[in-house]
Amino acid sequence: MQLVRMLRWMNRSRFAPSVFLLIRDADHRLKPEVERSGISVFVSPYKKNDPRQLFWLKAHFRRLGIQVAHSFLWRSDLVVSLVKWMSWSFKLVISERGERIANYTLLYRLIDRCCIFPLSDRLCANSQCGAGVAVRNGFPEEKV
Repeated sequence: MQLVRMLRWMNRSRFAPSVFLLIRDADHRLKPEVERSGISVFVSPYKKNDPRQLFWLKAHFRRLGIQVAHSFLWRSDLVVSLVKWMSWSFKLVISERGERIANYTLLYRLIDRCCIFPLSDRLCANSQCGAGVAVRNGFPEEKV
C-alpha cells in the first residue's frame, strides 16, 4: 500500500511512473488500483528466478526511457541493480524495508557489498534503524 500512496502523491507533470512486478505468480491485488490511477503496470512473463527477467526488464526500461528506478525489497534491489550493470542508463534508488535486519545472511551481505550497493545511487530507508543497518553493512551514509 505504501507504493500506491507514493504513486498517488507523485507530481505527474514532472514524472511518468510505471510499475514493474517481477514475480509473475504472486498475488497482484493492488495492480487494478494502480492502473485506475493511470499508471502503467507491467508483470514479468517469467517465473521468480528466471534470468530472462533481466533482459525483459532491460528492454522495457530502454523502450520507456526510464531515467530513475526505485526498487522495493531486497530481491528487486538485486534484479534492478543487475539490469543497471547491463545498461548503465538510469539512476537507481534501492529500498530498505527491514530485510537487511531479519534473515540477512552472509551471502546477502556479500551481494549487497559487491553488487547492489556499488550500483545504487541512493537508498530510501523505511526507518532510522534500517538506514543505520545499511550504512553499517557498507552503504555510503551520504547517499541515504
